[in-house]
Amino acid sequence: MATKIYSKSGDIVFLQRAPCYEKEKPYLVLLPDTVDVDPSIPRHNLLFETHRVNLTDVRGHENEYRIDECGFQYLHHETSVRILLGLQGGGPTLADVREYKAETEKTLKSFFNAVHVVCYDFRVS
Repeated sequence: MATKIYSKSGDIVFLQRAPCYEKEKPYLVLLPDTVDVDPSIPRHNLLFETHRVNLTDVRGHENEYRIDECGFQYLHHETSVRILLGLQGGGPTLADVREYKAETEKTLKSFFNAVHVVCYDFRVS
C-alpha cells in the first residue's frame, strides 16, 4: 500500500543572495549577555527574505533525503545523556546541557567527517 504524501504551502524565511556577500560572508556573533559590547558595532550582516514554498509531510520517507541533494537529512541518534529525566522538576542542569552538547558535536563531527563542530544553541520546549 503506497503512503499518501500530504502537501501544502507556507512561508519560509531564507538568507538573501545579497551582493554584499560576494565581498563579506554572512556572519552572526553570539556572545553571552555578560559581555559588554559597543552597540554601534554590528553583530551580524544577515539579510533575509520570505518565500512561499510547498511544504510536504515526509514521514515514512526520511531515508530518501540526503544533505548533498536536499540541504537537510534525517539523522537518528539515541543519546546516552539522560537529560530529559532532568525535565521533571527544575529542568536539565548545566552539566546535563554540556554533556548533551558535547555528544551532539561528536555525533555530527563523525557524520560529516568534520574537523570541528560547535553546538552553539540548546533549547528545551
